[in-house]
Amino acid sequence: MSVPPGPNIGTHASQFLMADDDRAVLARREERYARFSQELAAQQQKAEAATARGEPVDPPTVVDLKTKALDMAVLDAANVVLAQASHALKWINLQTGDVRRIYRGHSGPVSAVVVWQRGERSAATNTPTAGAPASSRLISGSWDRSVKVWDLATGACLQTLTGHADFVKCLALAPGGTVGGHTRVSSASTAEILPILFSGSSDGSIRQWDLRDGRCVRTLRGHTRGVDALVYDSITNTLLSASSDTTIKQWCVATGQCVRDFRGHHTSVCDLQLYPVYTSIETDLARVTAWDPTTHAPADTTLVEALEDVELWSASADKTAKQWNLITGHCMTTLTHPDVVKAVMVTEAYVITGCRDENVRIWDKATGECIKVLGGHFDEVSALAVIGGTIVSAALDASLRKWNIKKALDLPGLTYDALPPLADTASVAAAKPVATKSLLTEEEERELAELMSDDEG
Repeated sequence: MSVPPGPNIGTHASQFLMADDDRAVLARREERYARFSQELAAQQQKAEAATARGEPVDPPTVVDLKTKALDMAVLDAANVVLAQASHALKWINLQTGDVRRIYRGHSGPVSAVVVWQRGERSAATNTPTAGAPASSRLISGSWDRSVKVWDLATGACLQTLTGHADFVKCLALAPGGTVGGHTRVSSASTAEILPILFSGSSDGSIRQWDLRDGRCVRTLRGHTRGVDALVYDSITNTLLSASSDTTIKQWCVATGQCVRDFRGHHTSVCDLQLYPVYTSIETDLARVTAWDPTTHAPADTTLVEALEDVELWSASADKTAKQWNLITGHCMTTLTHPDVVKAVMVTEAYVITGCRDENVRIWDKATGECIKVLGGHFDEVSALAVIGGTIVSAALDASLRKWNIKKALDLPGLTYDALPPLADTASVAAAKPVATKSLLTEEEERELAELMSDDEG
């Protein structure tokens, strides 16, 4: 007599010692992968038909990245670069879905990417303004403990910065400018102004790099666990860092001193965003903001007034996204999710979050209500961008999706699933295997999978 599988017994080798919940996740992801494959095929057929008729081809709404995406940087309205678990970066054209260039050289998953922009960037969207010069450099951080600087156009690696003792998890740029009365310029004849680069690592430190010669000029220490996100605030000339130690810290760029802690999350803080992002080609990086010892706010009332219009948002493994008051340091808003929040982006009216439950959510900033849940990914949403009125999401399912915000909000109901209905159940059996949890912790399993499961660049 056959015995039905127990709670920790699977009938297939891939399900050995797999709990019921994990088998259910595996089955759901296999079904969604089959639907994703159908969606890609239908999109391709539609494009081929339009080409045959001599008609314009619609931009793709989904792109198969072939390998897991861990971070994303916007080049301009039509191009992004993905940091991927396959040890490479990919430049993707959003209008065609084509890969324009692959940047290879890291020996571990690429977990962070930023763009060095020579021109002005939009305060509202942090993307290049009309007529701004093209991006000149990509900067990437990797699990191989290094930071690399790349020529965007040629793909050449120009610098490799080493010094961290563990994974590099995040990067941030402070605009190049005057430091102590001296203008920071390269040795090139163009005398271009260089930014200051910051890198955060699983070793708990933040390193400050001089891109003129690749030297580490300062190490910021204070976090007790890994540093997972960095953003630069040009109003106060400070760097904000988020950590697995549950805190957000604010550092004076001129002195390297920690001037304030933001406390309120209960576990790892995964992402940070400022809105709007005020940046320019040149900033006085030697400027020191004075802080009131009683209120812990800037002592300069002019800065206080400027900060009234700036929002700091964080995403956390405690299943929340929070807004913080940059004047008082207090939490102002908490958005509660059903699972770990991995990414957050902000617009004038909305907060956009990416979650481990595989969904993208749109929140009404004024009310704090979730007004749309966007389904389509079949693994953790790892990176978000907002370009104009479009959300761009990337995930560990190795796909990139575009969502028109207005069209999404006009759809009926709270939840929208972009994946088409499954044409036939037999296709699920042929679906690509999707990794699930092992006996490691959830975070360890995810990180191990990122290291081991991606071979394609």
